[in-house]
Amino acid sequence: MKKRNPNPERSELLHPLVSLLLFDKEKPDFSANKTCKLSPSYFKFSEVPDLIRSENFALKLDSFFKILTTEQRDKLISQLVKSVKFEIVYKGVNALRRPNYEMYDFDTEESQENYRKELKVFIETGNVRDFLIIYFALFFEDIFKHYFEIPDFVSEDEYNEVLGIYAVIE
Repeated sequence: MKKRNPNPERSELLHPLVSLLLFDKEKPDFSANKTCKLSPSYFKFSEVPDLIRSENFALKLDSFFKILTTEQRDKLISQLVKSVKFEIVYKGVNALRRPNYEMYDFDTEESQENYRKELKVFIETGNVRDFLIIYFALFFEDIFKHYFEIPDFVSEDEYNEVLGIYAVIE
């Protein structure tokens, strides 16, 4: 289970992504019996041993990023760049891109400029980037192991609990 951050930065921008992962739609409908049925893709993701390599997870992220406006992607990135975990993932991915894993100084002006350019391309296009797939795969890996009281269904209270855990950026 993902631990709660004592000082989370809640991001309502992540609500549609949580809903897409659980229900395959941007917003759940709790009108029938105050529950919403989990999607078949939720159960497929729960069987995937490694979300990072899941093409379906990457496609789900890509569709989520395309839903967001340029302004919303900018706001999301502004929140993400404050996260130490996001920085570690970004630097790790870039270290792995280096030939022979040569030492790379991420604090140089050139590397900072490359970082800003890569984020700007994402904000403008919404095209999913490898470091975003890895970050969100790590971020959401436990959502597919979350215990729900009624098998195959999520109550409105459980959904709000999940949002309290997975709609925060640490």
